[in-house]
Amino acid sequence: MKKRNFVISIWVLLSVLFSANVFATSEKRVDWNGRFEGEEEVPGWLRTMKAGNALAYCQEFGLNSKINRQWLVPVGVTSYVGWEDGLVEARAQAFMALGQTICTTINSAIGSSLNNGAKNNIQNIAISSLTTVTGLEFEGYHWYEVEKEVVTGRNKKGKPVTSKQHVWYVYAFYSMDMTSFNTQLKLALQKIVREGGFTKEEATMIAQRGLQAMDEQYRRSAEFQQQMNEEQQKQRLAWEAQQMGIQQSFVDQQLDSLNRTQQMAETNQRNQNDLANRNATNLYNQQTLQQSYQNQLDNRNIDTNQQQIQGNTQQLESRDRANVSMAQANAQSNANQAVAQSGVASGVAGQFGSNPNISGNNADSDQAPYPTGPAMNDPLAMLMGM
Repeated sequence: MKKRNFVISIWVLLSVLFSANVFATSEKRVDWNGRFEGEEEVPGWLRTMKAGNALAYCQEFGLNSKINRQWLVPVGVTSYVGWEDGLVEARAQAFMALGQTICTTINSAIGSSLNNGAKNNIQNIAISSLTTVTGLEFEGYHWYEVEKEVVTGRNKKGKPVTSKQHVWYVYAFYSMDMTSFNTQLKLALQKIVREGGFTKEEATMIAQRGLQAMDEQYRRSAEFQQQMNEEQQKQRLAWEAQQMGIQQSFVDQQLDSLNRTQQMAETNQRNQNDLANRNATNLYNQQTLQQSYQNQLDNRNIDTNQQQIQGNTQQLESRDRANVSMAQANAQSNANQAVAQSGVASGVAGQFGSNPNISGNNADSDQAPYPTGPAMNDPLAMLMGM
């Protein structure tokens, strides 16, 4: 009996292992959206989006204003026609993804205070509370196609028979503003407290922690961000006003310093102008004085020259007068001498008588010009006859 049970156990184990090997599949991604534009088959932002972080996705597609929203990533899988059917499936899973997010939020707030059965009850009630959903917005999608090799059976020789199968995975992206999400969270909490069958203490604990979760979610809402932005704006304006006052005081000090500097510069300029004017006046007076002195010197030189000229003229005139007087005196002396000589000549002529040989310079005379005969021995006669 023990041997038979052992054989059966070995057979079951081999069957399980053999079945696992027979139905194992291999797969590879063969297409995805954006492939021809250079997009990766699994972009980095998709990995972070699946992990609950929408920052990279919002930055990639210009949705920065929606970063603080509640994001959902339902997945649709289809092997029929193409990725469009997968997108339909993913959109149909949006409510389920929202309910799962609400349950995760509540269970995270409750922690380990309830057992797994109570948490499953909370999940079912939360999903059933989604009768009316508002604020859920479709933002986009990403898909990729996978080619799988599937073992479909065995041939007569016991070898596996495989076939290729194409499966499309489609990720849809939804966002919900935090106010709408808190509304759905509040409805779910109310229904859980009413219909969950919890004790008063448990219901009170669920409500309290649920409200704390709602407050945390509200802090991510646009309204809270706006309030924070307004408060920050007020603080920033107050700080800027304070800085403006400091800057204004500094500017006023700078202006005062500038005015004082300008006044000093103007005073210095006036002093320089006055000094320049005084220097110009002194220079003009000095030049005028020098010119006057030069004029006086020139006039004095002219007077001196004129006096010298006048003195020279007087000297010349005196010399001329002296010369004239001397000439006159000489002429008078010569005249007197001539008269005297004339008188002597007359006397000699009277003494010696008339001499026909002495008759002056008669060109027509046949007589010689000099005395001849006895007169040649008479010097006086020779002198007077010359």
